[in-house]
Amino acid sequence: MKITLFVPTMNEIEGVRAIMPRVKREWVDEILVVDGWSKDGTKEYMESHGYRVLTQEKKGVLNAWWQGLEAADGDVIIPFSPDGNSVPELI
Repeated sequence: MKITLFVPTMNEIEGVRAIMPRVKREWVDEILVVDGWSKDGTKEYMESHGYRVLTQEKKGVLNAWWQGLEAADGDVIIPFSPDGNSVPELI
């Protein structure tokens, strides 16, 4: 069974800098980011740290979710918010 950590982002640079280093890659098989056209460097930060990043194709958070669910390789998908609402250690 493969597990995907799904991380939708949009202008989350402060959150991803604080939260994502606490996420251990060995906890899951895949970390998938769908970025909603961030203008604050979120996408570039995530790419520079080796995360798989897709640019959101259609506007709206629901469309980010659909795109992420369709692109995920995992049998189990864990939604994860990098804005401080999700606790990495509970993955």
